[in-house]
Amino acid sequence: MQGKYALPRRRKKKGAAIALTVVLVLLALVCAGLLMLFHDPNEGRFDKVKADGSLAQKVLAASFAGGETSFSAEEANGFLAYAVQRYNKDRPAEKQLHALAVAGVSGQNADVYIRAPVRGKYLGVLLNVTPGFDAAKSRLVFRVNSARVGSLPAPAGPVVSEIGKRLPQGFSAEGDTISCAAPGVTASAAGLTGTVKVTGLQLRQGRFAVSSRAELKAA
Repeated sequence: MQGKYALPRRRKKKGAAIALTVVLVLLALVCAGLLMLFHDPNEGRFDKVKADGSLAQKVLAASFAGGETSFSAEEANGFLAYAVQRYNKDRPAEKQLHALAVAGVSGQNADVYIRAPVRGKYLGVLLNVTPGFDAAKSRLVFRVNSARVGSLPAPAGPVVSEIGKRLPQGFSAEGDTISCAAPGVTASAAGLTGTVKVTGLQLRQGRFAVSSRAELKAA
């Protein structure tokens, strides 16, 4: 009788060993995924970027002289650091952005780096985007081609959706696209009203090119 029941016991032991191996492999994959998720290769890279809001003045001046200005990723990062300072003002520390910067430019695409709080943890997100302009809606658009969270590749749609919950007023996220109303300014003086509005955005020869238009009307 002993020999009759020995074989099923061996099969049970073998099945348990296989199940344990599968569980261990799954745990290893989960741990590896978490390590990649929280490993941010760009953390601290842009900490020393000096905030500089003068880029807006450059665009404003170009509106009256040709209507287009271009600037490098480094110039853009100075302005983005300035924008982050304004965004973080009066926000509690746990809701503040740590970084927003252009990490690289290639062809018509740019890598945009964001380090922001997500459910109590700071994560580094890298988006490969194609900037553009929707003339019909007068909006700047940024189509997200790919995304990484930490060192982990992630589907663009869910990442954009999560970012959309944290965008400041005037921004929106839909599908794989983030957009915002085209920046503009209106001022009146000496019986005249002047309006300046951005009318285009693209990447050209490694630089951001912004088109803008200025109009003067009697108040």
